[in-house]
Amino acid sequence: MELTGEVVNAAVVAAVGFLVWWGTRGQIKALRQEMDRRFEQVDRRFEQVDRRLAGVAGEIGAVRSDLTGVALAVGAGHSPERGTG
Repeated sequence: MELTGEVVNAAVVAAVGFLVWWGTRGQIKALRQEMDRRFEQVDRRFEQVDRRLAGVAGEIGAVRSDLTGVALAVGAGHSPERGTG
């Protein structure tokens, strides 16, 4: 008699678990799709930031090059007295 009760109990637990899975599987799929969409948006934003930073790095390099040219034009070279060189 005890075994019958345990089998019935296990069957009820399995049936309830199946019903919970069956009822929520659409919601889980929708949640996964929403998360994928949002991660794609975040990826696009990071790509935009990367492009902007690459542009800024290029501009900094150009300014550095210009300043080097100006320094050389005015005769600012390496000087042992200043400790550069």
